[in-house]
Amino acid sequence: WFWGAFNGYLQPLGSFVNAIVFVINKEYKMKLRLREILSPILLHDDNNFRFRLPKALRKQPRVITQQEKDERLEEWIETWRRKRLAAGRDDKSITIKTKDKGGKIVGIPFLGEPVFLGTCFPTRDEWLYMRDHYDQYIPLKPWEKPYGPEKFLQWYPSYREEIVSLLSEPYDFEVRREVWMFGYGSLISPDCPPAGLTATQKKLIIPYWLKKQAGYRRVWNYRHGSVGINAFGLEKVDAGSTNIAGCLYKMDYEKASDLFSFREEGYELLLVDEEFFEPMHPDYEVPKGIG
Repeated sequence: WFWGAFNGYLQPLGSFVNAIVFVINKEYKMKLRLREILSPILLHDDNNFRFRLPKALRKQPRVITQQEKDERLEEWIETWRRKRLAAGRDDKSITIKTKDKGGKIVGIPFLGEPVFLGTCFPTRDEWLYMRDHYDQYIPLKPWEKPYGPEKFLQWYPSYREEIVSLLSEPYDFEVRREVWMFGYGSLISPDCPPAGLTATQKKLIIPYWLKKQAGYRRVWNYRHGSVGINAFGLEKVDAGSTNIAGCLYKMDYEKASDLFSFREEGYELLLVDEEFFEPMHPDYEVPKGIG
């Protein structure tokens, strides 16, 4: 009697309430799935669909206007300057690299060669095999061997299918409040990924180029006075700029704002238009409209 009442009355009622909350909170915009309704038949364990709708039936992402990008940029600059002044620091050390103001450039071509062939990231089947034989795929120091499985997940947090699915989600700043950062060197080391990233954000550290048309090159131009650390920085040049290899990754807006306002010192904040970036592999491209 209990299971009959549960399956006949309570479970449908609970599912109905969850569906109402799902719509009211606009959770469909965040690609959350009602697993109890859609069932494991339609969903993987990672909560993604087992199939993809034909392109004609998929919901097309909303096109972000240039005015919205400009408003978002102004909000970022205003917040950064306010926090910098609150920390007693300079609020003038900022450079903004945009396309020509006339908007005549439709796309900035990439002047370089492809880097990655194949899938770039392991497929799910390959990733499962690697996980079960992790000692063959990650370097382990003697004292790290007891923590091999954890280190593997730090080096390989995801697989191709999941990464492609996450990148296919339309970018909506108002819903997610996330910004994309560009990092290189130790910032993208699997042993010490950028601080402040969520588990999902750590899965989306995507190889990218900063195009040479941005007008920068990497040089040893930074030294932290009190600590004595030398680091590779960027130098603005009129000639001799290069394509700069790194990764794009997203971070919560407030955490990124605090990072560049309070923690980082001695740097100049550089905001670069998305047109100056190029994916190293065509299958892994960040959503349009990130600004």
